[in-house]
Amino acid sequence: MKITLDRPLCIHDIGHRPVQTDYVVPAFGEAQVTDCHFLVGEGRQQDSYQQMASLTVMPYGMRISITGRCRVFQIRPGFDEPIYSSEGEDNLVIRDVQHGDWFLLMTDGMCEALDVEDLMAIMNRPDWTAEHKRDALLDYTSENQDNHSAYLLHVRSVDEDEDNESDEVAEDSLITEEESEADEAISADEASSETTEGLFFDRLARNILIGIIIAYLLAMIIGFVLGLFGY
Repeated sequence: MKITLDRPLCIHDIGHRPVQTDYVVPAFGEAQVTDCHFLVGEGRQQDSYQQMASLTVMPYGMRISITGRCRVFQIRPGFDEPIYSSEGEDNLVIRDVQHGDWFLLMTDGMCEALDVEDLMAIMNRPDWTAEHKRDALLDYTSENQDNHSAYLLHVRSVDEDEDNESDEVAEDSLITEEESEADEAISADEASSETTEGLFFDRLARNILIGIIIAYLLAMIIGFVLGLFGY
């Protein structure tokens, strides 16, 4: 599976707070269609988020991680309800991703004046471009008191036929480097054990052969001595 996005659109509004404590990744105005990781978060300083929502485009779907009151929605055109709507902290992979799907990551400040019905009404407008939908979200939240940030992502295409080795191996069945090293160690121990057993049997066969030769020589010597004395 190869998921391609249109240009990501960002909301990063200070609201009526004296300072902006929301953070967005990529930074506001810097997102590119080639970006694969998106984050909206709230905290005293960047990389120390009190709450956050992140989305990472993976070869097998969308990895979602949510802490605090941030939210993530997956919206499919023509549906009256979101395909996925977070209801608290979550950590999952969404594998059901289709062409035309929308993903919306929001900090809690976005929810002050925006409920699910309003959101679905905006996102289900077929005559609106992504920019129209982003601007409508801004209008709905323009009077919000809290800082409010969001990333609006539109799935341009999903290529199910992409020859990608990562697709053929499920995430939970991937062999870690530690497991590979452990397997190699076990194989080495088994090989060493087989080698030791082989050496043991070779040594035993050689000792038996030497014993037979010595017994034969002793029998020859005893027969010769007995012959000298006329026995």
